[in-house]
Parts: sequence; structure tokens; C-alpha cells
Amino acid sequence: MSNITQKLKALAFALFQNILARTLAGLAILGLLVVWIINIVLHSQTLHGESIIVPNLKGLTEDEVKLTCQNSNLNYFIKEVEYSASAKLGAVLDQQPPAETLVKKGRTIYITINEGNVPKRKIATDLAEYKEYFRSFPQDVAYKLRNRGFKINEEEGIVYKPDLSLYVLKIEYKGDSISFETEIPEGSQLVVYAGNGRGDNDLKVPYELKGMDLELAKGFLFLGGLVTGTIKPDPTLPKDAKGPFVVYKTIPEFGEDLVPGQPINLIYTTEENYNLLYDSPHDSINPVDTTAGG
Repeated sequence: MSNITQKLKALAFALFQNILARTLAGLAILGLLVVWIINIVLHSQTLHGESIIVPNLKGLTEDEVKLTCQNSNLNYFIKEVEYSASAKLGAVLDQQPPAETLVKKGRTIYITINEGNVPKRKIATDLAEYKEYFRSFPQDVAYKLRNRGFKINEEEGIVYKPDLSLYVLKIEYKGDSISFETEIPEGSQLVVYAGNGRGDNDLKVPYELKGMDLELAKGFLFLGGLVTGTIKPDPTLPKDAKGPFVVYKTIPEFGEDLVPGQPINLIYTTEENYNLLYDSPHDSINPVDTTAGG
């Protein structure tokens, strides 16, 4: 009996230890849970009392920023000034922290302001590039200047002057020649002056091509060092019309002024149709004296 009693006591003691351990573990977990809940509640109360949503300040002037920050219990500080052509003068370009961020009362918002002063720059990155402008064709120089932020008018931005060179002669801003050291406001209108390649002599369309065989006319232009432009049929010509074709019109026409490099466009029709429009075809060319003055 004594052995049985001892075994029962040992079993009861082990059972008691197991229950006690589980109870203590449960109490520990419960305690941690209570502490976690208390922290959440306290944190929520703190945020409710002190946290503020940062307003969107972009696009506002400094006076508007000041009023907005005062109403939101925030401070602001101008961290940087930059230039933007797309924003109004004095407007906020950027802010840190960004809008909708949750911050505490009294937080400083750092802003970037559009100072409104147009930056100035040279027309070339270095002296070598500047010198290269005057060994280049005006269209190429105009392209580079536009890429640097300047404006070149398509019709009036390139002016040809009597000169044997076809290259750029000078670049002007408001009537003054621009040196390498000159700094010009970004976006300024510039004028590029270039030589016309013939000096003081006028250049005119040297041949009467009207009525000439189309292929022969193209050959004359090539041999004369002239540029053949677009070649298209007379609008009244049927699509299924068959040759031989002759030149019906040139643009510019025979004897008219011609800028070096300017293409001569050819409009053609059938020989039969041309003869109906004119008494006789123009089978010969009439050269113009291209060395005569004005």
C-alpha cells in the first residue's frame, strides 16, 4: 500500500506543477497583451492630440504658404530657390515633407521657391564650339542654339548677307553681335547671319525648263549644280496618263531670284497636254546671266 500511496503523491505533484506552469504562462501572455493594448491606446491619443496632415503647398506664393502653415500649426523654411519657366514667379516648386504626410505640431516644412529670374548662359559650351559655329551652315547652328534654350525664328531668324561664304557670319541678340563671353537670358530670340555664297552678285534661275523633256530638265539642273526639289504631276493630269512627260512649270520660275541651295521644284504634264495649252513647246533653254548685278 505504501508504494501505491507514494506513486499517487508523485502523480498529484506532477499534475500540480503542470497546471501551475500553464497558469503562469497564460498570465504572462495576458500581461503582454494588456501592455500592447495600453501602448496602442496611448499612441492613438498622442497622435490625435499632436499629429497634423501636411497641406499641399506647391504652386502657392510665400504669403499663401505663411498663412496656410499658421492655420495648420506648422512652420516653413525656404530651403532653395530655382527657376522654372512653367511656374508663376514666387510659387512653390517643391516641399519636404510632401503633402498628406502625418507630422507633429510645429514641424518645419522645407520649400523650394521659383525665384523668377531667368538664368543666363553662353551660346556655346566652350570656345571651340563657339568658333565651330562660324565654320558651319546656319541651319546647323540654329539647331544647336535651340537645343541650348534659345529661340531662332523659322522665317526671320536666319538672314543671308552678300558673301562668298555659305557659313555663319555672326549671331546677334537685340542687334548686337554675341561674343563667346556674352551671357544671354535663356529663351531669348537670336538672329543668325550667314553668307549667300555669291557675294554681291544676284543668283537667278538660269534655265527656262518649261516645255522641256522631264528627264532632260533634271539633267540640266544636275549639270548646273542646282538642287532638284519635288517632282509632281500637274493636278489636272489623270493618274493613268502616259508619257512622254514635259515640264509644265518650275518653282521658282525662269529668271526669278534663287538662294544658294534652294531647290527648284518641277511640275510636269504630258507632251500632248502641254501642246494644247501652248502654241508650241519650249524646246530650247535660255540661260540667264547670273553674274549681272541686282
